Amino acid sequence: YGIDGKNCLMIEPHNVAGMVGNVRKLIENDELREQLRREGVKTAKSYTWEKCAERMIDFINTLV
Repeated sequence: YGIDGKNCLMIEPHNVAGMVGNVRKLIENDELREQLRREGVKTAKSYTWEKCAERMIDFINTLV
């Protein structure tokens, strides 16, 4: 999942000022941009087809 400030920057829907502010943060803060990139890749790697299938099987087994 996305965690604001750890692996992404979040805003409320339709919040243009928030979007502009977050883009500005990414442009101006190399360290933040690199942290979000690094943590985002880690988060994405945790979602594999194998893990999704395992979770689905575990869930189905709780129903049986």
